[in-house]
Amino acid sequence: MLDGNKNLIMRSLIKNQKTKIVSYLTVMVIFFGLVSCYDDYIKDYDYTAVYFGTQRPLRTLVARTGSEYLEFRIGVALGGVRENVKGYTAEFMLDPELLNTIDGANKFTLLPESCYSIENANNTFIIPKGKVLGDCPVKINKNDFVNLPGSLDNTYALPLRLLSTTADSIRDGKDYTIIVIKYIDEHSGYYFKKGWQAEWDGTVIDPETTIEYDLSENKIRMLTTRSLTQYTMHGMGIHGNANGTADAGDRLLINLVSGVVTLETNSGSNVIEDLGSGYNPNEKLFILNYIYTKGGKKYKVSEELYLRQDVEKELRFEPWLSK
Repeated sequence: MLDGNKNLIMRSLIKNQKTKIVSYLTVMVIFFGLVSCYDDYIKDYDYTAVYFGTQRPLRTLVARTGSEYLEFRIGVALGGVRENVKGYTAEFMLDPELLNTIDGANKFTLLPESCYSIENANNTFIIPKGKVLGDCPVKINKNDFVNLPGSLDNTYALPLRLLSTTADSIRDGKDYTIIVIKYIDEHSGYYFKKGWQAEWDGTVIDPETTIEYDLSENKIRMLTTRSLTQYTMHGMGIHGNANGTADAGDRLLINLVSGVVTLETNSGSNVIEDLGSGYNPNEKLFILNYIYTKGGKKYKVSEELYLRQDVEKELRFEPWLSK
């Protein structure tokens, strides 16, 4: 009986010892794996490379009152090093042939050279010591560009290609970028609205049916750029939903010329009668008064539209697609 207990105890000790060894080896494997990963993280690669960060960017530029130019920046990134300790350069060129060789790019028109300038000496990006990006501004003459047919849409492109670099290489497949450019006006975007609407036959019919709004209810109207001085408002009166969309008939045109606001009937929409409207630039506020006809009835509307935020903050990175 005692010998049996001894054997049992010995087998238990041996099993525990094997478990400890396996656990120790597992910990060591994990440790050295982490050390290896850490070394990969803290050490440079065998070579450096420069590249365009994206090959199909779509840039929506905001046209602002009093500004002569639409501006954005172009540039390249440096890879392969944790820290740029000496600085690099990369030479580039305008390459119109990219519009013929890159899938889907043949639908774009080359941006006329007469309406823009790349503010860069010798077409060379400089990636300064301590930085991993090298960029420069592009200036587009606002009046020239907005008067080009299709400048509100994905029509014009600026195709660029990298030629050489003081880094070890140019990354394969990222040696070019085709920047598609369009514009919107600063007055476009989403607006909170408040005001009232009532049925109308020359006087307000049944004031109790008047519909009230305030900003806390987050009623929204969307203004879309038609030109530097004209916008489509999606929705009128109580019609249109919270995301700013509306039936085709529930849209009107807002003109803003030298601070004066006038309203027009949008083609195919409810007929509008402008009762006198205005704009407060300090508060970015449209004050709209009008009558519209819908379903054989007339409605009188008085509403105020407050810009939710600068339209540039509504923009997100987006690529143009080849299909």
